Amino acid sequence: MAQILVIGIIFSVVMLFLAIFKFKQHSIALESRLDEFEKKYKRMHADYLTKEEIEYLKELKQNGQTIQAIKELRNLTFMSLLEAKEYIDYL
Repeated sequence: MAQILVIGIIFSVVMLFLAIFKFKQHSIALESRLDEFEKKYKRMHADYLTKEEIEYLKELKQNGQTIQAIKELRNLTFMSLLEAKEYIDYL
């Protein structure tokens, strides 16, 4: 009887570890998809800047206020610092 109980406990523990492993794989896949959506959203959001916003950012850059332009762009689009800097450099 004790052997059956031990085997049952071992089986349960193994099944628990397998479930955790499968959940971890699923979680990693979801994180990857979420990262892709986030990147697409940021790019899409930058595409919808108004002409006035773009002109304002260009004006800041031309007046030597590149850092302020990057800050403004980040507030408008939720871009990372690097993405915003690259965008402003491109303007």
